[in-house]
Amino acid sequence: HLYEAPEKGEVRLSEDGMAIFIPAENKKGKTTFSYYTTDVYGNTSDVTEVVVNIEKPKSKTVYADIAGTTLEYAALKLEEMGVYAGEVVGGTALFRPDEPVTRGEFVAMVMAIADRKPSGTVSVFAAEAEAWQQGYLTAALEDGLLMASSNLRPDDAITKAEAVTIVDRFLNASGKMADKKMSVAPAWAAQAAANLEAFGVYSPDESLHEVMTKGDAAMMLYRASLVHGGQRLGLMIP
Repeated sequence: HLYEAPEKGEVRLSEDGMAIFIPAENKKGKTTFSYYTTDVYGNTSDVTEVVVNIEKPKSKTVYADIAGTTLEYAALKLEEMGVYAGEVVGGTALFRPDEPVTRGEFVAMVMAIADRKPSGTVSVFAAEAEAWQQGYLTAALEDGLLMASSNLRPDDAITKAEAVTIVDRFLNASGKMADKKMSVAPAWAAQAAANLEAFGVYSPDESLHEVMTKGDAAMMLYRASLVHGGQRLGLMIP
């Protein structure tokens, strides 16, 4: 529950319990807001203050299909970091947020956030991937983000369960104990999903069996980059 609204923007509470801060036009610098939570028994937590530092993206790209949405900032920040950029069609920049992300693409983006250079060798398990992905996949195998297997399936669309597991390993997160039903997360991804939710990185509102889209990936990976950089994201507000 929102306790005190920010002066330089607004906070929107999504259906999945995530608080999304939207800066006001031409505002920058620090601003704060605070929230509290309640449980099913009516118990109320202490008020928590969140400090937000508003920075304007350096990128001049305007993605026509996500302009003015909550996804736009994350997409531009990923472009700035060299993690992912959309495409230009007929002079118009498009992000295509509803398109699925492949397993190979997702791993490459995670390794870019980690500032991990592609491995100089190619694992036999990564040999089936596209040439540009092989070094990233091999590095992910070396770092324990992927398990050695002849079934890496780099061209397959990645599921949300697979994505949260990889990001959880990357962040080496340890959050609350998983309390997920099988309809929300497969058992093997439950703890990873709970960890990322506790860290404010991702809060699944639908089944983790579903395919992850570019829009989903952009939000998750941008928030993961903040946690990786040492920021605390206490933004899951029931």
